[in-house]
Amino acid sequence: MNEVYNIFISYRTDTVGQLISQRISDDLKRMGYSVYHNSDRNHKGYFDERLRKTIENCQDFLLVLSKECLEKLLRNEAVDWVREEILCARKNNKNIIPVLVDGTDLPKDKRDLPEELRFLVTAESVTLPVDYNKLPPLQMLISKLDSPKGESFKTRNVYNSNEHFKIDDLFLQTKELADTGDSKAMYELASFYYYGYGCEGKSNRDYKSALSILKKLSAGSDAYASYANTLLARMYYDGLAPGESQSYEKSFQYHRLAAPVCNYSAHQYAFMLSIGSGCDYDINKAEKAFLEVNQTGDNVSIESLARLYLSVGKYKEAAKIYQSMSSFIHDSEYQLGMMYKKGVLNDPPEPDYFRAAFYFQHMIGSKHCGPEVYYQLATLYFNPTGGFPKDFNAALKYFSVAAEMGHVDANYMLGFMYECGHVKKDLKQAIEYYSRAADQ
Repeated sequence: MNEVYNIFISYRTDTVGQLISQRISDDLKRMGYSVYHNSDRNHKGYFDERLRKTIENCQDFLLVLSKECLEKLLRNEAVDWVREEILCARKNNKNIIPVLVDGTDLPKDKRDLPEELRFLVTAESVTLPVDYNKLPPLQMLISKLDSPKGESFKTRNVYNSNEHFKIDDLFLQTKELADTGDSKAMYELASFYYYGYGCEGKSNRDYKSALSILKKLSAGSDAYASYANTLLARMYYDGLAPGESQSYEKSFQYHRLAAPVCNYSAHQYAFMLSIGSGCDYDINKAEKAFLEVNQTGDNVSIESLARLYLSVGKYKEAAKIYQSMSSFIHDSEYQLGMMYKKGVLNDPPEPDYFRAAFYFQHMIGSKHCGPEVYYQLATLYFNPTGGFPKDFNAALKYFSVAAEMGHVDANYMLGFMYECGHVKKDLKQAIEYYSRAADQ
């Protein structure tokens, strides 16, 4: 029979997810909990029966959400074993605890998540901050567990034991190879220190050791020099370099060095140029930098470039991006609708409410449609121009939807419409909506 564990830890095999989930597993085991942490993930793209049985028999399901893990869940790909693990835990009524790590946060609007995962927004999550070597965050996690301490639930595992995987052994092997000057091993060792596995069995972050190794790598000329520069940029941006002040200037310089090789640094370099963070604001350099990243098909940078164009009044350039990337940029149709509503896409400027309504209407019903879309559509019907039809009933309808979703101005407009009798005069209703707006 399969070995039975009280706690199942689900995670993505990116560096952050793997190292932090291992730390959580080690800490809980040291405290006497029965924990399943599959350190040698080899799913080959599918969710196997062994994992299903393990989840069915556990009590607590810890979902370690790194940024990469959340991004993949949002993409809702056809094959995703983390999602399968989540859905299996949900189906079997397990105590699901999202563990947010390395600055990750769930979407504020649950509709940004695939429908079957929207329950995660309301689940009792725990945030493990950078200084997860301290007790309070772990204690908060433990307070949400249903599992008892002790090994009473464990039986013999005859199928696929992972006992041969020891994170401390891997650390020592990596350190031994890094001491020979191997760049890959040096970068991996720096990552161990950065994420908290650099103290021979102690789960403490060692930024001093990480910084020392990364600076040695940075002086080289191979790909690992660029990877090191990216991590150095993050350390200076977050103020994690021991004995040194937080420095956006140094962060910018390291991102600039890494940009030719690392897409993440290339995007950050362009973004910092676009807002003047750690450097002089330079719209032309920022545009050039974003365009270079865009050639790699980086959707995040494409969206950032569109927002840059909006901020400096290059509306036609922004519209071109939003029109061509509407399937990738969630608010593309909203942005197009707003530009047509404001008239900035016509020369001379002139609002086009028909096209604005087309884009707002097209968003309705999609998972990315928020209250602002309904509100803006309602304003078109309430106070039209350019031959667009005035329709107070349509305005009331869309204001009502936006108001139910918590839109303050929509509640105010409903109060105004009922006070003035645009559809029917109802002072009681007017006071109710005004009160909602005031409370919000």
